Amino acid sequence: MVSSQPKYDLIREVGRGSYGVVYEAVVRKTLARVAVKKIRCHAPENVELALREFWALSSIKSQHPNIIHLEECVLQKDGMVQKMSHGSSSSLYLQVKEAAACGTDFYMAPEVWEGHYTAKADIFALGIIIWAMLERITFIDTETKKELLGSYVRQGTEIVPVGEALLENPKMELLIPVKKKTMNARMKQLIKEMLAANPQDRPDAFELELRLVKIAFKDSSWDT
Repeated sequence: MVSSQPKYDLIREVGRGSYGVVYEAVVRKTLARVAVKKIRCHAPENVELALREFWALSSIKSQHPNIIHLEECVLQKDGMVQKMSHGSSSSLYLQVKEAAACGTDFYMAPEVWEGHYTAKADIFALGIIIWAMLERITFIDTETKKELLGSYVRQGTEIVPVGEALLENPKMELLIPVKKKTMNARMKQLIKEMLAANPQDRPDAFELELRLVKIAFKDSSWDT
């Protein structure tokens, strides 16, 4: 579930590292004392390091008094919070919350919504951008009220990020193109592969570059 209600009140900063800041905080509902580590994912390496730390902590099965317990990890953007996973609710250990602002959710791959970041997630984001650029697809950001470039899926009267929609339904067929009646067949196929729900089905950066070059210089027509 996505929530806009803050769960924690930050009291003071207790530590600062190369890519994160740790705060003393309290849980609003229970007043329990916790440590909150906030990590701004403004660079891919920060995302990877943050998630690697999260999965390492969450994989610890047996607890020890000297081991800090991981309570939960969430993605946060513009005040909206989505829980990624959680561990035991035991109050015997200092609880830790990881908060990561991982960019615009309309570019996020399905696996990033679950907390997994890889290089193939960047391929997905680029696929969204290319698709939106070719068809000039835009949406209105609810926070800034600005018109932004990005592809999406309509669900009734709402628009949903492609990655989130694919996470719910990996077999969903994307309608490419949406607006234009024609699109270069090779480009349409490439975009579909870049936006595959399974990261393994997406091209890597080297293959993507080669295919884009072929499309740009060897195709004489943009018609299907």
